[in-house]
Amino acid sequence: MDSRTFAAQTIAAMQVGDFVADANEMKREPVLKIWATIAADRQAVRELLRQSLDCCAVLPSGKLEVLEKERLADLHKQADELRKRAAHNDEVLVRFDAAHVEALADKPGLEPSLFALRVWKKSLLDRIARSKNCIRTSSASWLASVEGSIYTAATIENHPMVGAEIAKHRPIIDAGEKELPLAEAHLAKAQAILGEAILPEKVDVIPAPSEFNQAISRATAL
Repeated sequence: MDSRTFAAQTIAAMQVGDFVADANEMKREPVLKIWATIAADRQAVRELLRQSLDCCAVLPSGKLEVLEKERLADLHKQADELRKRAAHNDEVLVRFDAAHVEALADKPGLEPSLFALRVWKKSLLDRIARSKNCIRTSSASWLASVEGSIYTAATIENHPMVGAEIAKHRPIIDAGEKELPLAEAHLAKAQAILGEAILPEKVDVIPAPSEFNQAISRATAL
């Protein structure tokens, strides 16, 4: 699933009140904000072009006569600005998708969102920390025991019970530490790509009824 499909489906579900995991996070998700801006801009372009018809009249000959040249030119200028912004933001999502697919070639299934990438990194850090803590706790407990008195902090790993904990958790730590740089690198790259999007000051991921009029007002300020 690419980012645009993910964003469109998530926003549609939120609009009708369907359950969306991490809905509050999704309202702040850059991918959804970018797609919502693209959709609003494209709808606003259609509305501006519809308004442009009001600047013209059909003559008996069937030809169009422009009645309000300045307003017509202004409407088309606004439409062009919105088209450019939508095209730029769409290209940002295309590049994000390409980077996402490349980074996750061996780990398919992770949703194309910045939130998911942050969760991926955090889960790796948590997994590594938990496993290291298990080893430390086991080492400290057996070192403090009567049975462990023959060991030192440097040799307690040779205790059978501690050794069992190390054997259990070391592969988890090694795998996590191997994957963590990949997660960090992809997160940094994704943030950089998505940061190139051009967004209005306020983006409503779940559009209000007056969204199209708001988009036109934003275009005027561009």
